[in-house]
Amino acid sequence: MIGKEIISQKALTLAELKNILQKREKEGELSFEQKTALEYAKEFGKTPVKKAQEAIAKITEMGLDEDTATSIVNVKPASKEQVNLIIEHSRAKLKDAQVKEVLDLCVAL
Repeated sequence: MIGKEIISQKALTLAELKNILQKREKEGELSFEQKTALEYAKEFGKTPVKKAQEAIAKITEMGLDEDTATSIVNVKPASKEQVNLIIEHSRAKLKDAQVKEVLDLCVAL
């Protein structure tokens, strides 16, 4: 990675990651880390990109940042406690009704 610089940074859903790495795989051989990430994304990134992006948009409307919303969509928490663990580093707090809405969104994914 010497000589490379970060031009931009964005949180990706597992489905987006899978798409990007599959395109790169067609262009040439992936590094060990990329292969490992692709295997993980194939195993756990079952949510379609569009559906994941819609869920992220709804979660950000509740006051959470895009990185936290993406983490929620990737993890798909199954309980209130899991949602709270994901958002605890965020400055925003969710009301119980919002946490329930997040859980409902995750079930629909």
